Amino acid sequence: MKFSLKSSVVALTTASATVFASDTVLQINRVWGEAALNLADKKALEDADVIFVLSGGSGRIEHALNIAQRGQKVVVSGGEPGTTPGDVLRELERTENDIEIDINDLVILDRALSTMGNAQEIDEWLLLNPYIKNAVAITSDYHAGRAHQVFGQLGLDERVSLRYEFVHSGDNTEKWYEEAIKIGCYNIAMCKDALSGPDLRDRIFPGYDEQHVRF
Repeated sequence: MKFSLKSSVVALTTASATVFASDTVLQINRVWGEAALNLADKKALEDADVIFVLSGGSGRIEHALNIAQRGQKVVVSGGEPGTTPGDVLRELERTENDIEIDINDLVILDRALSTMGNAQEIDEWLLLNPYIKNAVAITSDYHAGRAHQVFGQLGLDERVSLRYEFVHSGDNTEKWYEEAIKIGCYNIAMCKDALSGPDLRDRIFPGYDEQHVRF
C-alpha cells in the first residue's frame, strides 16, 4: 500500500480526535458521509454498469433493487454464506416489496465479514468483469465515510468511476458514534503501518534508530 505524508497526518489527526473528542469525530463523520463524497446523481445511476450493495444495514438491498435500471447488475457483498439470488428475492416477496429484476442480474458475494472484506471481494469481482467502467456503491449514510476511505485505500475509485448512494438511517446517533470510533481505530492502524515503513518514517523522524524507537 502507498502512504503519503499528507494521508498519514490526516489519519493520525482523525485517530487522535476519536480518542480525545468523540463528539467532534461524530460531526466529522456526518459531514464526510453526507456531503464530502462523490454522490451519485440521476445520470450516474442511469449510466452505472453495476450497483454494489454493502450488506449489513437495513434497507440497502431493497434500495438498490428499487433504483436499478433494466439490465444493470446488482452485486451484493457480504451476504450470508450460501445465499442465492433466489433466496434474496423470495425474502423480499415475503416483506411485500414490489421489486422487478431479472434474477440473472443479481449477484451475491458471500465471503466478506467487514468493510475491507467488501472492498476486497468487489475488487476481485471487478478483475473478473473488466468491462465495468461505471459503478455506484450503496450503503447507509453513517457507514459512508469509512466505506469511502477503505475503498479508496484499495484503489477501487481508480479502477472504475465510482459514485455513492446512501440509505438514510434517520437520527441513529448510536450508529454514527460506532462508525466514528471505527474510523478512528482504522486510522490508528493505518498510521502504525505507514510509520513502520522506512521511507515515510525517515522523512518524519530523521536519524530514526529502530533499536530504540517502536511504533
